[in-house]
Amino acid sequence: MGKRKAFIAPGLLVLSISLFFMSRAKTFGELLIFNFMEGFGLATYHPVGTTLITESFSDKGNAMGIHGSGGNAGMLFFPFCAGMLTEYLSWRNALLILSPVGILFALAFFLFFKEVQGKGEQYEKVHMPHLFLLIATLMCVNMVLRGFVTFYPLILSETHTAAFIGTTIALFNGIGIISQFVGGRIAGKPHVGKILSLSLLLLPPLIMGLVWTESIILAVVLLLSFGFFIYIVYPVLFLIFSSALPEKSRATGMGIFFSMGIGGSALSPLVLGSLSGSVGLRSSFFFLALVSLLGSIVISLYFPLRKK
Repeated sequence: MGKRKAFIAPGLLVLSISLFFMSRAKTFGELLIFNFMEGFGLATYHPVGTTLITESFSDKGNAMGIHGSGGNAGMLFFPFCAGMLTEYLSWRNALLILSPVGILFALAFFLFFKEVQGKGEQYEKVHMPHLFLLIATLMCVNMVLRGFVTFYPLILSETHTAAFIGTTIALFNGIGIISQFVGGRIAGKPHVGKILSLSLLLLPPLIMGLVWTESIILAVVLLLSFGFFIYIVYPVLFLIFSSALPEKSRATGMGIFFSMGIGGSALSPLVLGSLSGSVGLRSSFFFLALVSLLGSIVISLYFPLRKK
């Protein structure tokens, strides 16, 4: 078994088994432990998976975009299913039903995936401080995304059912199928830096519009726009960062990259939870708007400095 394959298949198994035990948790403490295990299993995939893509395909940008689109296809399907299952069964049964899916994928990956050895190709040398700008951008994007998908459903829950909320989040993730593919296509274009900066700059008004609008039609338009502009950033960031690392340390570097990004994801709910208690739920989304603006500024600094 390839060394990277040895990480992905067991990680999927840990994820699936954790879902099963979460469905059987009897205390909040047990739920936290099994949720931690779920996160551990999930975290093993992306650093290794993006490294495999970088080393296996000549058209890396297109491959990264298609890979991201596949992830969003799953996020389109599963929130809808989870919302429906929770609405008509229970959250425990929803987790119990979803658990075997990961086991099947782990088995399929173990049996049918053939790992390709790296070709020792050249990489783009980038100074370490410049890589920190990419890490900071990823942290900002992850903070905005995690904060939104965690707390926006709370706003929707004031007037809507779990099935409606699941459908809404599925719609938000579904537009990422298109935007991640587009992001992969533009990853190597000369003006990609301006596109990323503009995409993040458009997020603040979209976020605040979503939080305060009472029009369903306007909310749908804003939701699709927000999903498109935030998801388009990911394949570009992943490709730029992985291409700046030598092959022998690429998997480790991507692991650090994703770990820092997950740190941003973990911090966002804590900050929003604290702010919502002091200034109100809707007003707390101003924090996400400010983080989006910060991400736009940071990524706009990276590309001019890289050329020097």
